[in-house]
Amino acid sequence: MKIQNNFSLGTVNQDVDERFLPPNALRDAENFVVVTGEGSDLGVGKNVSGNVKSSNLAIVGAKTIGCAALPSKNKVYNFIKGTNHDYIIEHDLTTGTDGIVLQSTTGTRLNFQTGERILNVDFFVSAEGNGDLMAFSGDSNPPRVINIDRAKTWGLDGFTAEELMVIKAPPLYPPTLEGTTSSENAESNNLQDRFLSFCYRWRYKDGYYSAISSWTRYFFVPGNFNLDFESFENLGMQNIYNAVDITFNTGLREVDAIDVIFKLSNSSTPYVVERFIKSEEGWADDTEQTIQFNNSKVYNVLPETEYFKSFDNVPLTAVSQTVIGNRLAYGNFVEGRDLIDKNGNPVVMDYSLDLVANNIVGSDLEIETESVDYNFDTPITINDAQLNIDFTDIDLVAGSSIFIAFDIKSDTEEIEFSGLFSFLLNDDYTDLADFLANSDFVTALQTDYTAYFAENGGITLPDGAIAGTIQQGFLVGSAGDILEITLPVVKYEIDEDPDPNTFTYDYFQDVLTVANFRSIAVSSSLKSRRSYEICMIYRDEQGRKTTALTSEDNTLFIPNENAITQNQIQVTIPPTQLPPVGFTTYKFGIKVNKGIYQQIIASVFFTDGTFRWVKLDGENKSKVKEGDILVVKKDSLGPLADVVKVKVLEIKLHEED
Repeated sequence: MKIQNNFSLGTVNQDVDERFLPPNALRDAENFVVVTGEGSDLGVGKNVSGNVKSSNLAIVGAKTIGCAALPSKNKVYNFIKGTNHDYIIEHDLTTGTDGIVLQSTTGTRLNFQTGERILNVDFFVSAEGNGDLMAFSGDSNPPRVINIDRAKTWGLDGFTAEELMVIKAPPLYPPTLEGTTSSENAESNNLQDRFLSFCYRWRYKDGYYSAISSWTRYFFVPGNFNLDFESFENLGMQNIYNAVDITFNTGLREVDAIDVIFKLSNSSTPYVVERFIKSEEGWADDTEQTIQFNNSKVYNVLPETEYFKSFDNVPLTAVSQTVIGNRLAYGNFVEGRDLIDKNGNPVVMDYSLDLVANNIVGSDLEIETESVDYNFDTPITINDAQLNIDFTDIDLVAGSSIFIAFDIKSDTEEIEFSGLFSFLLNDDYTDLADFLANSDFVTALQTDYTAYFAENGGITLPDGAIAGTIQQGFLVGSAGDILEITLPVVKYEIDEDPDPNTFTYDYFQDVLTVANFRSIAVSSSLKSRRSYEICMIYRDEQGRKTTALTSEDNTLFIPNENAITQNQIQVTIPPTQLPPVGFTTYKFGIKVNKGIYQQIIASVFFTDGTFRWVKLDGENKSKVKEGDILVVKKDSLGPLADVVKVKVLEIKLHEED
């Protein structure tokens, strides 16, 4: 017998047998919904559609492990694990059609796992129409985010797992630097007394920024020691370069811009040199590019927090996820890794330190001059117009450098030019001919330095002249071990009335040019009488870092006798020290046990029994006070091997003589 009841009671009762169900109660309902008004017990019941098969994707072994709706676009996204492939499928409720957002071979890029679910999906809808972002997490993979429109263009396995990650990897290595001479703003050297360090960061598509790369060494290449006996300042402590070439990597395809950054040695404020848009510059992905920096502009400032941010601390996995404002937030997450090696054992730090002391060898190169015959207008012979620099017994090896301090003057207008040309050798060469043929030396001197010469007084219009040009720049040649440099010739146009104008030539001759060869180009060195502590820091592929890890043998003392050598620390890592799992690279940190110090250079002293009076001039007068303990590192006989300490007993001001 069919039992039929109305629903006036408004309840569902499954506790009693349907034969005893009150006539106005409901036993059960499927595909039925009651809509009630606000503040009223009255409602309207109506049928609704149940589950309807909307598509047939024919995915072998398909199991949906996550689902999310984007109501503003009337779309649903399904995360599907299949036998052969993993998918993210978009279903359009308006058209009833399906499309593949992402597809990868099972166990690779999407890496969906059996028994796991995508628990969290959040959307960032783009107002500019450049693609909505979908962030998802909850399984054993790291939190991920994709641009839906761009992901659709990738195809099967046409992307990497790293491109999906919320964390964006920073550049692995710092940029490389090479000093140069720039003709731009040549009148001033804005790097002259500044110690600058450089790094860079990548901007990814959709506006993500990576953390910054490691910083370079401070860029500063001083000249030769040159003590001013009036101020007692080392005038050679100035950067010989007025510009620096900065080389960096452009990043993979997801990187669309590069910020080159610098900081001063006495500040933690980062400045952006410039932002380079890859598409505008025409730069290919993952290539090395070089820009020139001469510190002649006003630069944008980054927040100081960018300097102290070591890496982006995105969790390795996260169970919960939400959006706060326009930021993703995670809960119940895992961060950091156990320091366990590939054999399952705790990592044991067992590296050791050794001192490497290099003798700094500098050689003055012998220069002879020679006359040159010219025939630009009328034949003429100019004395001392060619420099012949002797490179006999000079080993042209990588890491060495050549310095030429030009001191020349023109024969007619008596225009004086003084300037330093330097060149760093990046490779080994068999002889001078090999060096000139296979290095950039010729281009650097003939082209770059000629331009610098022209911008720095080489062309100076004499009375009556309306224009001046380089008729012949520096010319480079060789004869055996002799480097031949022909000096420039300048052509001036003289205004004549009546026309035509006439031309005159000004030939440069040597006055007192000197040349020097250094076996160590930049003799930067660790200071003596100090202890140094070295730590190791491991990094994963996304730039996450361990804390500073140390071994028992991680300190080194450099004795006073090494004050005259270039001192470096060599770190030896034994094969038994295995890296922790999950980390791919490492870097070193260094700490010194002494801070800022002052250097006092004195050339005059007086004997007073067992005491010595030392004459302090210029800047030296403000560096000491009574009671200070001074360490003597060099006396009138030369550098001291042993430590000698003296105490300042008295400071007096004496009249001259």
